[in-house]
Amino acid sequence: MLLRRPPSGPPSPGPVLRDVPGEEWTLRYRTVHGYRRAFRMAGSGPVLLLIHGIGDDSSTWRPLLDDLARDHTVLAPDLLGHGGSDKPRGDYSVAAYASRPARR
Repeated sequence: MLLRRPPSGPPSPGPVLRDVPGEEWTLRYRTVHGYRRAFRMAGSGPVLLLIHGIGDDSSTWRPLLDDLARDHTVLAPDLLGHGGSDKPRGDYSVAAYASRPARR
């Protein structure tokens, strides 16, 4: 394998993340079906449920949360096996998520 040195010069700035002000976006926890689930929730109005992708967590929505919470109750959970939620042994593939029945 041939390794090359990256070009010299100033480093690229990369993504810019901003903190969401206030305590309302800190993780909260509930136990559901025996597992601790993490979520972020704030705002008031009709509920807007934000679901992150596989391998991600609720922090992916941080740049949008303040704007969305002006007119909605925003709920952004960490799916089981992701972020601050419990990580039991299991299959976290897209196929496994798609085949799980919804529980009430």
